[in-house]
Amino acid sequence: MKLLCALAAPVMQPLERNGSLTGCVELSRTAIGVAIQAGAPCPDISTPGSLVKALLDARPVALTDPAAGGTAGIYLAKLMQRLGIAGAVRQKTLPGSGTV
Repeated sequence: MKLLCALAAPVMQPLERNGSLTGCVELSRTAIGVAIQAGAPCPDISTPGSLVKALLDARPVALTDPAAGGTAGIYLAKLMQRLGIAGAVRQKTLPGSGTV
């Protein structure tokens, strides 16, 4: 074996398409959580409607930068599009590296 890559699927897919990799296999799935500032009340995110309200009510929304290939950020950007709030949330999004 010359090389074994463990990368996020959005990073591997172009490499597979251009012939740099011979195949991709899903290794795991990632859970996404919500973090809030110490002392702040936990938002209700138990339904799609309450998640929309929480995202729209939040002053900043921080997530892994989808442009950097962060799988959580990619998923959440698509989810916000499906929920119809991508534009409203984009204005207050703080893209991050996924580390604190």
